[in-house]
Amino acid sequence: MKNEGPMDGSHSVLLFSKSPLAGSNGTPFKQLVGFQRVQLESGSEEEVIFLVSFCIDLGSVKADGVQTLDIGTHTIIAGTAHHPIIIVSY
Repeated sequence: MKNEGPMDGSHSVLLFSKSPLAGSNGTPFKQLVGFQRVQLESGSEEEVIFLVSFCIDLGSVKADGVQTLDIGTHTIIAGTAHHPIIIVSY
């Protein structure tokens, strides 16, 4: 994250995940995985790191109460950046 403005400031960095089944069978369109509040002086930048647990953070609880990890392409979203993560079954 970089503060390119003339003033010091803070910003909330939000990390979301989107399941390949988003919007169907009770699966949310996207879910919040984590957030961090970052304070930056004018002209400074800072790397923001999130630790993601595939089973917990990419999983979802279905209408019957069972937590699952859907097979397919999950998307990690931070701001305008989208990063695919492919979950396969062996």
